[in-house]
Amino acid sequence: MYALAAEFRIDRRTVSDHLHRHGVPLRLTPVTDEQAAVVASLYREGLSMAQVAIQVHRDPAVIYRTLKRVGIPTRDTHGRPRLPKDSPQGQ
Repeated sequence: MYALAAEFRIDRRTVSDHLHRHGVPLRLTPVTDEQAAVVASLYREGLSMAQVAIQVHRDPAVIYRTLKRVGIPTRDTHGRPRLPKDSPQGQ
């Protein structure tokens, strides 16, 4: 928002108002339980966190935190389940 405000020489709150008016989700907008269910479903179907993020218009870090919050184990970059860090193979 700050970059847009500077570029268009308007107040940050004006940018925020425009974004809200057009339904653009902001980073600090919490993920609802319904959205978390969609994220979990897409990830379980085999989409990567990045692909899920594109589908639901969120940052991949938000997807990661959402999956952790709902208890979905994440995969590594090759699609394999991640090993716990305290396991001998996970270190």
